[in-house]
Amino acid sequence: MKKFIIGNTKIALVIITSIGIMISGLVGCTTEEKKGNYRFVTAALPDSGNISTNSNHELYWDKDAKAVLLKSLKTGKVWSDIVYEAYSEGSVNANINSPISITVINNLTLKTDTISSYDAINNNGTVLCKKIDNGLRVTYFFDNYKIAVPVEYVLENDCLSVSVDGSNILEDATDYKLVSVTLTPNLCAVSNQTEDAYVFVPSGSGALMYAKEDTRGTRKYSSEVYGADASRQVPEDFTENESVRLPVFGSSDGNFAMLGIISMGAGSAFIEAQAGNSKTGYSNVGATFYFRGYDVFRFASHGTGNVITKRVNENISKERKEVKYYPLYGEDANYNSMAKKYREYLEENFGLEKNECDTASYSLSIYGGTNVTNSSFGIPKQTLTSMTSFSEASEIIEDTIKVTGVLPVVRMMGYGDNGITPGLVGGGKNYPSVYGKASDIEKLHNYVSNNSGTLFMDSDIVRFSTSGNGFSINKDCSFTAIKHKSEQYLVDPIRLQDKDFMYRIISRSSLNSAMEKIVEKAQKYKTKGISLSTLGSTAFSDYDSEKYILKANIENDVNNIFKNLKNKGYTTAASSANSYAACGADVLFDIPTDNGEYDVFDVNIPFYQMVFHSYKPMYSEPVNLSGNKEKDLMLAIVGGMGVDFSIIKNYIDQSDVLKFYKLYAMVYSDNSKLVEEFVNESGFDDCYTEVKNSVLDKYEILDNGLSVSHFDNGTVIYANHTSKIIDSPIGELKAYGFGKAQEEEIG
Repeated sequence: MKKFIIGNTKIALVIITSIGIMISGLVGCTTEEKKGNYRFVTAALPDSGNISTNSNHELYWDKDAKAVLLKSLKTGKVWSDIVYEAYSEGSVNANINSPISITVINNLTLKTDTISSYDAINNNGTVLCKKIDNGLRVTYFFDNYKIAVPVEYVLENDCLSVSVDGSNILEDATDYKLVSVTLTPNLCAVSNQTEDAYVFVPSGSGALMYAKEDTRGTRKYSSEVYGADASRQVPEDFTENESVRLPVFGSSDGNFAMLGIISMGAGSAFIEAQAGNSKTGYSNVGATFYFRGYDVFRFASHGTGNVITKRVNENISKERKEVKYYPLYGEDANYNSMAKKYREYLEENFGLEKNECDTASYSLSIYGGTNVTNSSFGIPKQTLTSMTSFSEASEIIEDTIKVTGVLPVVRMMGYGDNGITPGLVGGGKNYPSVYGKASDIEKLHNYVSNNSGTLFMDSDIVRFSTSGNGFSINKDCSFTAIKHKSEQYLVDPIRLQDKDFMYRIISRSSLNSAMEKIVEKAQKYKTKGISLSTLGSTAFSDYDSEKYILKANIENDVNNIFKNLKNKGYTTAASSANSYAACGADVLFDIPTDNGEYDVFDVNIPFYQMVFHSYKPMYSEPVNLSGNKEKDLMLAIVGGMGVDFSIIKNYIDQSDVLKFYKLYAMVYSDNSKLVEEFVNESGFDDCYTEVKNSVLDKYEILDNGLSVSHFDNGTVIYANHTSKIIDSPIGELKAYGFGKAQEEEIG
């Protein structure tokens, strides 16, 4: 048996030398029996050997392990699509010996099943290999399900590309259909016995799962990249987790790290991780790609009551799915360097660049209107009611300047025809008169611009509930995986859908037309700042076209909209922005400071902030709506962000959507003192001004609950993450307190 002999840093490849071994001959002899769209194949595997070499790495094929190996020429470290160390020690565990696994659905029962390639190969399956440019294609045959998945491993300059082309998947589809493929999760595997080893997932701002085994047992995490598909049909959702906004993941054992960037098909992916698995002895993270879209629904079943299941789209995705794996070594083997590498990737591939937009230590998100339903002679009638008129918004902004001495960045939310809920696409052609006159809007714009600021008017071009403004609910909404017109509902704080508030998701082909409507409106009202909050945070499919299934092409479509607006002279803003929108927009609002899976995560890190800080002004989720305001203020500054306050002038207790929004906590008269205290008295503005244009280079977490944020201008911010007073190099810090210093001052 031919294996790598593994030591601490030296790894030798033991192979049997033969004149007959040629790289060009990496295809075994095969015989085929055709049946439907699937081929039953028997194969003689090629012998072990070198596949490709560049200045950084070598790529190998191991015939006995049926594995691909990546070796660092600099360090001798070897990574593999299986846990090669465990395999070398005789492990027969399917999870760590499988380069891929697939999920299939039974066409009759609609039940799903997950099968590892290791089990499939040992049970009527086989593997084929073929040499390609700078790599090889390995096809895994799952004969019992009549599905074959070709995976390409290609050595690039500083990374290994691993991809699956949907157009090359073989499938009979008579009894089973392919649903998803979990691709090389073990390339990011670390031993549970390695001290301080962890896997990184980008939930919310970012989180670490330590590899160590503890009383919690195996901790598992799975979350859809760019959030749940907004056009997908689902029953009530009782979960509340932070979205994955960045298609990245990684692992580190302290000396070596691996960063995975989903470079193609990210919208179809879930990031999945497990930590502390005592059965395998390893922790890992990777990507599962869906090749069929699906809807989720509930139906009654005899004997079992209500059952939730999936129905998948008939057509398989032809899109290529790809992960680029970047090895990191020594001082770079950590999440700080992962963030730097990912930022460089976005600069090269999505046009991420620094902007010169106005910035401040805080922002105001001012909310306009809400509907109130009253009955007249027993007939219900909705009336749009102003919570904050344009003139009242001017008064609020003027007062905050007096209180803080700082002009905030201002975003006007919910000023469309339906207030804070979806109505016409873009909120209609005009601003309803309930908010004031056109001259009031002009005065508001002039006041902000005269104080050297930008006013952002927000428009929703993703969700709509009525026809008009050139769009129809019959012709311009997206379709779900089972070809239903998209139907979504407002969700209350306990995650229940309200059937009285249904809205549609716009068709993907209509997005550019919706953008043009926003431009027309901006020209009419002389708006310079355009906010597209829902567009930046909402990724969705449209199964009316093969081009848009599984959220395909959402990155380029949305990024191009923001770039087009910028080219037209507008300053743009996004909210809770997915990576592609964050690259395109000028200002980012509602950026998470925490993660949402508290039971499986060990540490929260500001990974999102490390990627985008100093490139884009960023503002946190509204601190005045937080359950722990002081903690959220502290979490904002450790990432170098400003803080947001969501504000209204008048509380409307008859609002139709009162239970969906924390309107009671937004009234400005109740928040003006908080704004003054947080911006000035806490020292927040002083810290923010010091670091706002600097890159967050390094973030450290100390054992006593203290964090240290290092910025590239030499400023260091210490923060207390506990509810107790603790000591720091700059003195005592109160509960959730923070302070700054210079590197040279603290040595």
